[in-house]
Amino acid sequence: MEGVASVREFAPDMGGMGTSWKHAISAAAIVGVPMGLLSSSVLPLATGSFLWLVGGAMAAVALYQRRSKSGFLNLRTGLRIGMVAGVVAAFFATACNAGVLLFQRHALHMSKAIDDSMDGNIRAMVEQMGGRMAQTTPEAQAQIHAYFRFLLSPDGKAFLSLTSSATAALGMILFASLGGALGARIFASRRKPLINS
Repeated sequence: MEGVASVREFAPDMGGMGTSWKHAISAAAIVGVPMGLLSSSVLPLATGSFLWLVGGAMAAVALYQRRSKSGFLNLRTGLRIGMVAGVVAAFFATACNAGVLLFQRHALHMSKAIDDSMDGNIRAMVEQMGGRMAQTTPEAQAQIHAYFRFLLSPDGKAFLSLTSSATAALGMILFASLGGALGARIFASRRKPLINS
């Protein structure tokens, strides 16, 4: 058609230096699954999840750099690769944790032990706040007691589980994003002499 220009005609020439998202997403997915497994409660290694997330995102950036010979890598690209790896890891870790909880609750019949543990944690929170509650008005104390009664109900326990899972997932995505940015900083600087030569 005459008079219709394509977007490619107006795009600046980058000399083949664009982000190869096919390689970036596959690298993030490949590394994100083990990151999620190591960060879940399935393995006893979950205490080092900060290391798995940052190191895994750096590994995803390195894998992208290795697979995509002409791929462009800057801080923003590394951050995005890390974020995708973090999303995959958070999804996989949450699914593993939910699976373990369902297995313990229904197959191993540990419902009472799980509920008692959650009740103990909630009661410990109430005891910690006991000194602070003494300094508040009676109306505020009544609201706080109603809130803790809600937390001890099945709906409250579901609310606590959901919010803790969401908070953990957001933290995983944040740490993986930081790891991706750090990986981009490291691996992009290593590649510069190869591009200039």
